[in-house]
This record gives sequence, structure tokens and C-alpha cells, in this order.
Amino acid sequence: MPSSEFSASVVAGLEYWRDRTRDMDDRVIAEIDGQRQNLFRAVHFGIQVEAAWPAVAEVALQLEPLVNRRMYRGEWIPVLEGLLNICPVDAPSPKFDLLIQLGRMQRLERHFEEANQTHRAAEALAREMGDEAALARAHYNLGRVYLDRRQYDEAERDCRAALEILDRLEEADQSLAAWALDTIGRCFRARGDWDKAGEYMTRALVIRRDLGDPTGIARALSELANTLRFSGRLDEAIVHYQEAGALLAPTANELDKTSYKMNLGATYFDKGEWSLAEQTFREADSPYLRHSGNLVYQAIIAVSLGNVLIKRERLVEAEAYLRSAVDLWGMADDKLNLANALGSLGEALFLQGQVSEALKLYDEALLLLEQFPEHSWAKRVKENFETDRKQALAAVDDRLKEN
Repeated sequence: MPSSEFSASVVAGLEYWRDRTRDMDDRVIAEIDGQRQNLFRAVHFGIQVEAAWPAVAEVALQLEPLVNRRMYRGEWIPVLEGLLNICPVDAPSPKFDLLIQLGRMQRLERHFEEANQTHRAAEALAREMGDEAALARAHYNLGRVYLDRRQYDEAERDCRAALEILDRLEEADQSLAAWALDTIGRCFRARGDWDKAGEYMTRALVIRRDLGDPTGIARALSELANTLRFSGRLDEAIVHYQEAGALLAPTANELDKTSYKMNLGATYFDKGEWSLAEQTFREADSPYLRHSGNLVYQAIIAVSLGNVLIKRERLVEAEAYLRSAVDLWGMADDKLNLANALGSLGEALFLQGQVSEALKLYDEALLLLEQFPEHSWAKRVKENFETDRKQALAAVDDRLKEN
């Protein structure tokens, strides 16, 4: 049992941090990040002191921007789980907020089953509270889990449920509406319906511009630009990416900056501007990203550099990046992107004359791609690798004829 002096000290410390973290703009995030260990220690002590519950819960919820932008999710998930374990029975609203934050962290760390269960618990609690706004948040967050799991019908269903609730509320969360519209747009994009995807993403962008948040506008611009790129409207996509980059430049949103550069580099790649694509990918491959622990972004950069180096005929260098990408996608347990990396590595080996090894990689990639029959990008990748495999088989036949 903590002493009364210790408990009073912990509560006082948490009240200080509660005031410091109330408005988490870029300046505050940068300042507090340097004191992170002291801050996290205060939260850890707060979990052990019953009287500290209101303050420690509030501080934890306010810290979400810092935790996400600085990639501290892995160490923060157990903190949230600890807070939920000691949550008073008469505090359903803070418990709901903690469940939503925990579910988001779990999803972003690719713990999808746990995220689904956490958001289901949040949904049940929202119904128990009779809180329609909370129920809309739970539906949206469930939709995001389904989106990341590539279960597009389920993702669209939950996001539409969120929008239906928001339409009924007098003071609806417009930012949440924009996120739900964006998610539905991404579902249409995955199915290859560019017009519908663009329609929903444009609606999300209009809301973001009305709200005036630079990061929100930049994210909406980037998603719309992604849709334009996938539909072949490359120059329009570049204009949107560049506007997003200008909005992000003065912020501390390093992962958003990385994402924008990755997508811009991919657009230059699609245009056949190999040098510019490589330059942009290398800008995205920052020291921040390499130390962030974000396997997905690291894998995207590795496969992107591998592919552009193939085009630039630097095959040994390309092979090294693509082998790294295969390892990273395997660690991330993303079979679709693993298939893409395997096939790209096959191309790098084929061009170096390692035909039998290339054929094995093409076969492995094509087998994985069979699991995604409705995904528009997977279909395109599968067609490309089938063509590459035929070329490799033809090369084997030519060798046999020569012998």
C-alpha cells in the first residue's frame, strides 16, 4: 500500500502533466518528448495509486498525439491495458476513451484480432451508456480494423453505420465523418472503382478544409492523390501530393511526411522518372524512420528502392533492398505486400541470370496472390508476375535448346 506522502506526490506530479499536455500542438509535443521518461514514469506510478485515477487517465488520453507521432505505441499499449484494469466501475466514459485509444494502438501495431476485440468492447460499452456519439466512434474504429485486414465489405458497413449515427446528431464530430468517408473511399479504391473512391475522398477533403487542420487536410489530399495515381492521373496526383507536403513541412508529423514522400516517389516511378523517384524515396528513408520501429513504412521504402534500382540497372543493390523488404513484410505478416516483394526480388534475380531462383520466387508470389482475388492492385501485380514468369520459362527453354 503506497504511503500517503507518496500518493500525494504522484497526484501532484500527474496534475502538473495534465496541464502540460492539455494542448498537444507541434511545439508542445517537441518540448515534452525530451522529458518523455519522466512523464511515462509519472503515469506508471499513477497506475499504482487509487487516488490518482482521474488525473492519470486524463494524462494518458491526452498523450495520444505524442505516442503516435513518435512511435511509442509498443511501450504504451501495456500502460493502457494497466489503466483499464484499474478503471472504476463508475467511470464508463473514460473507460470507453481508453478502449478506443488502445484499439487504435493495437491496429497500428498490426495486432488486428486484439484491436477488433477491443473496439467490440468499446461498442458494447457505448450501447450500455446509450451514447450515440461514442457508438459512432466505435463503428468507425471497427471499420478501420476491417480496412487494414482488407475486409472491405465489413469496413464499409461499419463506416456507413458511423455516418448514419452522425447524421442524426445535432452536433456531430465532423472530423470523424471525414475519416469515415475516407475509409469508404479506400474500400472503393481497393475494389478498383476509382470514380466512387474519388467521390468519397473529395467529400472528406471538403470537410477537412472547412475544419482548417493542416495535418487533416494533408492526409485527405494524400488519399485523394493516391486514388488519382492508381487511376493513372499522375500529374493531378503530384499537384495534390505537393500541396500536402507544403502543409506538413512546418509540423512535427514525421510519419505523415514520410508517407507523402513515399507516395510522391511512387508517382514519379509510375511516370518513368527513375532518378527523381529514387531521390524522393531516399528522402523518405530518413534516420527518423529507420529508428521508428515502423516495419510497414520501412518495408515500403525497401521495396520501392529495390524496384527503382532495377529500372536503373543497379541490380545487386536492388537485390539487397528487396531481400530486406521480404524480411520486413514477413515480420509484418502482410501476405499481399510480401507477394509483391517476392516477385520483385524474382525480377532482380532473373535479370542477373539466376533464372531457377527467380522462378521459385514467382511461384511463391503467385500462390500468395491467389488469396486476394478481389483486390484491384493484387490483380495487376499478379498479371505482371505471370508475364515475368513466362519470360523466365522461355529463358529456360532457350538454354535447353542451346544445350
